[in-house]
Amino acid sequence: MVSTEANVKAPNCYFKGMELIETYARLGVPVRAKVAIFDWKKSPIPSHITDLISNDITHTHFYVEALIDNDWRTLDPSIDPKSEKLGFRMVDFKGDENSCFELSHVFSDHDQAERYLNITDQEKIIYFQKMKPFLKAFNEWIEAERAKL
Repeated sequence: MVSTEANVKAPNCYFKGMELIETYARLGVPVRAKVAIFDWKKSPIPSHITDLISNDITHTHFYVEALIDNDWRTLDPSIDPKSEKLGFRMVDFKGDENSCFELSHVFSDHDQAERYLNITDQEKIIYFQKMKPFLKAFNEWIEAERAKL
């Protein structure tokens, strides 16, 4: 599921990732947030839904890296076993280096901080206005498909 309005919590990459960061930080494991660009159309979502995507929006994915055994490992909690059965890629927390999506650009820590800490409320409103048809259709589709499993 994805958020369909600004600041509305959903079990999506951002909120699941933030929970994972908080959990690992409490355990004393060094963690860092990562933001990358991806293309929804390269996912298993049916084209009649991805056709609703606004072409002038950059789509980003949020995931986590944790320092384990002196190696930064990707910990992307976005996809669970049910969603994997729908064709999404579930990340293996044992050392998988890839996110659940095919990423076209991973922002540096500095660039992602500059870009995402400075998003205005107006920019959020515009994003959700343009993306709402897709976001709602995605949520309806994934909920229905997961219910069949």
